[in-house]
Amino acid sequence: EKRLVTAESALQRAEQRRQQFERVERDIALQLRPVALALDIETCGYPPSIWQLAVVVANSNYTPTPSFEALVRPPASALRAKGKFALPKHVDLSTARPFAEVWHELEAWLDQNVQADLRRVVWAAHNGRTFDFPIIEKHLKAIDFKWRSNWHQHDTLEQASSLLSRSRAYGGRLKLGDLYKLATGGSELVNAHDALEDA
Repeated sequence: EKRLVTAESALQRAEQRRQQFERVERDIALQLRPVALALDIETCGYPPSIWQLAVVVANSNYTPTPSFEALVRPPASALRAKGKFALPKHVDLSTARPFAEVWHELEAWLDQNVQADLRRVVWAAHNGRTFDFPIIEKHLKAIDFKWRSNWHQHDTLEQASSLLSRSRAYGGRLKLGDLYKLATGGSELVNAHDALEDA
């Protein structure tokens, strides 16, 4: 009988430990849910060089929504570009810094604010697969930085195309401003072609 009581007691303790482990596991899973980042860059020159980089934590519960924005110093050749590749006249790059410095600061900001070194991170950019991601990867390669293995890319243009092609509200245009107008019931996107506003 003593053995039976001892065995029952051991089973109860094991069950309590299992339940405690499951609670801890649920808490960790909740804390480490994927991070959704909206990304946008502005460029000048050809091939394109980044002059502004912005990231917004799209699935944050905080108000205001956490965001990162920085001006990047492009090479002199990009600053000499004319026409559609030219730097907009209103842009002041006097406080711009080298891309390596900006990216290092962004990584540190992400690790500190959203644990981007531990969590799955989804970077979303409109037309990102064709434009933003290849340009960023080219800049990263130039400074010997690598895209982290837990970071994933998502193109919202591809998603919008798939979703809206079946909708009656879709007017055939997939530019960011058109989608913003559709999503907000007709509001205009203010400060378009500003990376933080577009993100």
